[in-house]
Amino acid sequence: MTRRHRRTYYAALVGLCYSFIASASTGQNWAFSVLLDGDKVGEHRFELTSVDRGQRRLTSHAEFKVKFLFINAYSYLHRATETWQAGCLESLTANTDDNGDKAAVDGRRRGNRFVVNSSEGQQELPDCVMSFAYWNPQILDQELLLNAQTGEYLPIDVSEPKAETFTTDRLTVAAHRYELTAGPLQLTLWYSADGQWLGLESDRNGKILRYEPL
Repeated sequence: MTRRHRRTYYAALVGLCYSFIASASTGQNWAFSVLLDGDKVGEHRFELTSVDRGQRRLTSHAEFKVKFLFINAYSYLHRATETWQAGCLESLTANTDDNGDKAAVDGRRRGNRFVVNSSEGQQELPDCVMSFAYWNPQILDQELLLNAQTGEYLPIDVSEPKAETFTTDRLTVAAHRYELTAGPLQLTLWYSADGQWLGLESDRNGKILRYEPL
C-alpha cells in the first residue's frame, strides 16, 4: 500500500471514527492496562468528549509504578488535556513526573502558527499540528508529530500495515499492525478493521512495555 493509497484508506477509517464520535453523546473512552515484561505496572486512560464550536477535548491520565523487593523502584505520572478541531490541535497542556524528573508542556494555536512552550524554550510550528494521538489512526499518515511529554516535534516513519491477530487474555480480534519510529522511539500499534485503537508495544532498554485494553 503506497503512502497515497494509505491516505485514502485512512480518510475513510477516520470518517467512520468521526461519525461514531459525533453520534455518541457520552464521547469515547479508552482504558489500558500497562504491562512491563508481562507484569501489570499501571494504567493509562483516555476520554474524548465534544465541546463548544465543534471542538473535541481529549484528557489522559497515566500512572505506572515498578516495584523491586516491595519497594517502588520507578514511578511515572502523566496528565494531559488536548483540544482538537478539524483534525488539528487547538491547545495542549501536559504535566509529567518521570521518576522525579518533572516536565510541563503548553501549546496554543495562535493565528497561523501553533506555539509550544516547554523546558526547551519556545518554538513555533505550523498551524495544523497533531500529537501522538494513538486513538486517531490519521496520525499514521503524518510526517511529524508533537511529543506531549517533551514538546519535541518529531519526524516519524510508519511501516506498511500487516494483517495479524491481536490477542490478550481477554481479547482476540483481527487487526492491522504498524511499526512507528520517531528518533529513538519505536512503537508497535494495533488497530481494528474499523480504525479503533487496540493497543501498543514499545521496547524500553530491553524491557517490553505493552498497552492492553482493560
